[in-house]
Amino acid sequence: MKRSENIQAVYAELQTLRDQVKALMLERENFIPRKFFCAFCDKNREEAKMLIAGAICCICDECIETCVRLVKKQKHKEVKS
Repeated sequence: MKRSENIQAVYAELQTLRDQVKALMLERENFIPRKFFCAFCDKNREEAKMLIAGAICCICDECIETCVRLVKKQKHKEVKS
């Protein structure tokens, strides 16, 4: 088999696999692609009021508020000490 024939065979196999994955995804009920979601609470874009994207993950507004409260609480404890 020539190199070009090998490449064509591999390409055909990849196309078949891609089509199979697409079919499986479409079969799942209520499949929602979730490209962006909160790394802390797992809410997606539709569930959160706001998502802040970082380099490798996102955080929602509610989790940010929780983090701010925790930091303030910790700072308050440190000041008392």
